[in-house]
Amino acid sequence: IPWSGCRGGTRPCPYSDTMAGPAWSIRWPTSAAAAVLALAAMALTYLNARNGLRLTPDSLDYLSAGRNIAASGQLATFTGVPLTTLPAGFPATIAAVEWAGANALRIMIWVNVLCAGALVVLANWTATLLCRGRAWGLVAAALVATSIFVQTTFRALWSEPVFAVALMVVVAVLVGALRRHEVRGRDAAMLIVAANVASLYRYIGLALLPAIFLGVWWAGAGRSRGRRLRDAGLITVGAAAGAAVNLLRNAAVADDVMGPRYGSEFGPVTAVRMFADAFAAQFVGQTSALIAALVVALAGATLLVGCTGAWRERDTTFAVVLVVAVSYSAALIVAQLTTRLDPIGNRMFVPLVAPMSLLLNYGW
Repeated sequence: IPWSGCRGGTRPCPYSDTMAGPAWSIRWPTSAAAAVLALAAMALTYLNARNGLRLTPDSLDYLSAGRNIAASGQLATFTGVPLTTLPAGFPATIAAVEWAGANALRIMIWVNVLCAGALVVLANWTATLLCRGRAWGLVAAALVATSIFVQTTFRALWSEPVFAVALMVVVAVLVGALRRHEVRGRDAAMLIVAANVASLYRYIGLALLPAIFLGVWWAGAGRSRGRRLRDAGLITVGAAAGAAVNLLRNAAVADDVMGPRYGSEFGPVTAVRMFADAFAAQFVGQTSALIAALVVALAGATLLVGCTGAWRERDTTFAVVLVVAVSYSAALIVAQLTTRLDPIGNRMFVPLVAPMSLLLNYGW
């Protein structure tokens, strides 16, 4: 019986295709339930956005830059200023829709709807592998499908829906590769494509690079050090290529590679508290500081249990998901401390919803 799908490799896989009985008896009900959750998330997203996506100043920059690309090939906002504060990926997507003669505002509703369903499916599949059980995959899918952050963020013309899916594709591919102890050619291609999509939609997508390097390195255990270093290095460089081109373009047309930035208004304590409040709001909504602290403490205890179990069983699969969550969280807090941004809230936290559901499930 293959063991590569199980944590630590010390026990038979409970959902292996070579097994009959209990594994098969729960496969179809849980798969059907996950499909229902994905369809429900899609339906809610459509109902929230059917009258038009919400527009914000960032939305207008995306939209005007995309239409300028379609009309003149110039990545610039409606003021004629080159767009550098935001990456080129989302405006390029809008431009492609405009070139095709479609209404970008209508098409992006359906993009967000599909992203909502894809995020639920990815959470279900990845949690099933990570946590050794289809029931845990269903729990992760439910956490994502019922997330307040998903429904409030996916109703706006923002880059986060596609970014969140791209981030979870990276997580899913790494988890699958680590369970097989092998990075296949298609895994490398998916990692490179998904990471480039993420960093071309949000600059913070560069925070995925440490997890990609470590995940590929760990998946190559048993091979020579030189081969592992070569594979991890080449895939990581490929994953960073799109962002590198984007940043070089920005340096050529502006003074700063990520556009003009202004000093932060927040200190370390405020930034960390905003992050904790946003995390707690995922489960209990906006609430008092005491309840938020209790939720964060319970989640911290759960993560500690997960870390202890992963360390005991030398489970690098859990570790790579943790690296993704920590890298993104650290980048988010550092950005708050160095740049004047909107406070950490639903929009910035939504890419963490699915990875955090995996980590919490593992601890439970």
